[in-house]
This record gives sequence, C-alpha cells and structure tokens, in this order.
Amino acid sequence: MCFSPIEYTSDDVNSSIIDTKELDRGSKDGLTWTVTYSHQLALCHKLTDCAYLTWQFDWRKLKNEGSVDGFSGDIIVTYRKEKEKTAPIKFYVEFSNPQQEVVRRIGPTSDIKYSEKYPTCYITFDLHLTPYKLSYRNLPIDQAFLPSTPNTDGILVVENRRMHINKTYLSVQSAFFQTMFSSNFMEKSMAEVPIGGVKYDEFTRLLAIVSLKPVFPTDESVENLLSLAERFLMPAIVCHVEHHLLTATHFDFFRLLSLADKHNLEKLTEKCIESLTTLGQISRNRHRAEYIHLSRDTKARILDHLTQV
Repeated sequence: MCFSPIEYTSDDVNSSIIDTKELDRGSKDGLTWTVTYSHQLALCHKLTDCAYLTWQFDWRKLKNEGSVDGFSGDIIVTYRKEKEKTAPIKFYVEFSNPQQEVVRRIGPTSDIKYSEKYPTCYITFDLHLTPYKLSYRNLPIDQAFLPSTPNTDGILVVENRRMHINKTYLSVQSAFFQTMFSSNFMEKSMAEVPIGGVKYDEFTRLLAIVSLKPVFPTDESVENLLSLAERFLMPAIVCHVEHHLLTATHFDFFRLLSLADKHNLEKLTEKCIESLTTLGQISRNRHRAEYIHLSRDTKARILDHLTQV
C-alpha cells in the first residue's frame, strides 16, 4: 500500500528569542499540528541557552479509523537573521503515537538572534511526512525480525504479528527471556510465544536495539524503551538509551535531568548536576514540573554541588 506524503511549508514567522510563542497551527489529510518556539537550557559541552521548536502532532482520527499506524519523514527548519539566511536543518522523525510531541533544538540563541538590539529571528519549516501501515512498513526495525533473519529458532507474537528471534541470544540480553526459555514454563516448548501488554511497534524498537543490525534510540522512543527495559530486564537497553541522552538528544536540560532521576541513570544525572554553575540556572526554572518532581536526593545533590562551585 502506498500513501501520499503530507507536505507543508509554514509562513516566515518573526520570533523573539526571549519569548515562548506559537509559530504555526495547521492540519492536512487528518494530521494536525501546533508548533511552539521557546528557549531553554541545553546540555551541550556546557549549559547553553538554546532555541527550540516543539511540534505537537495529533492524528487520533486516522488511528481510530484504522487507516494509518504511524508517520515517518523529515522536518526541515530554516531561520534567518534579517537578510542572512542559514542552511536548512533537516530532522528525520518517525512516530506511531497518535498524540506525539517532537522537540528539536535549532541552535544557541546567541547564533540565532540578529543582534543585542534586535533579538529576533525569522523561522520557517517544511513537513515531509509519509503515513504508513505496520503491515506494509519496511523500516530497519521491521527487517531485523523477518523469517529470513539468520539463525532464528523462535517466534514471538505481538499484536498478531510474528517476530523471528534467536532464543539463546535474546536470553543473554534479557533475564526475563532467559527465565522463559530455560525453565519449566510452557513457553519453552511453544512454537510461537505470545507477548501481551505491549505494542508491536514499541517492542520491535526495544529488541532492534540489541539486534545484529542495531537500530538506535530516538528522542521519541526513549521513555517507552526505558519502561520496557525495566519490564523485560534488559540492562543493555538502558545503557544504549543513556548513551543517546548523553550524546545525541535534543531534549533540554530539565527534561534530561527528570529522565535521569526517574530511571536512575547515574552517568546522566552526574553530568547534569556537574554542568550547573549558578543558582540562577535552577531558580529561574523552579516552576517547571520536571524540577518540582525531582527526588529529594537529586535536589540535595544539586544544592550540595552549587554550594561548592
């Protein structure tokens, strides 16, 4: 089945680097979106004030109709400072959540603003998103579990879809599956093992990370991956996700700190805390839910660190 891509170009919008502002709101072929500009602290080589764009996509009607299971494609962002136009920034995105937030950092505010006197930029973006059905999708995460995959000796069934796996290899990666395949559970001898309480798309992304041809985490998948890694006892997944959050994420500082605190990601927690240099970096953001809901231990570590810098 072939779907026509959804293509859209926004108007050229003037935005101040000191404001949070809705840049665009639109809808096409059942996909609706709202786009917001903001500036947040980002964990780069040091804490840096950066400009962010956040897309809130909603396609619940398409999902409920059963006509679409997800979208993949590109978002291309261009900004200019007066007459100076930057090279387009292309972001690949892929999502199956019918209410999906996509956050992308577009650069330090010091690079984006025109000058101290005129702290504005002009932003436009293009959407090139193609709908897909899971039954016809052929992304790398799907190719990892085909019948033709070498050395498979078992089948997992998730939402009526078959995933061909190697039991021994999966047992090494997961204490959950090690117990299942090496004990007296009936699943040990079953030709096809059903896995309930999980979505096919999320589960394939989980196993694809530790497949022979790894498919790496994305910002849109990390929270589900961390939750599933806890359920299926897969510490290697946690390591992969933490590495992504340390090196490749677009999440802002407080979103990262919140994830690190919630999922006990010690390396990320340490890096976040060590990057703080002034109390103002915290006090200006103390109203944010991510900070409010931090554990007492993490807040104490932050305070202890700031008293020593």
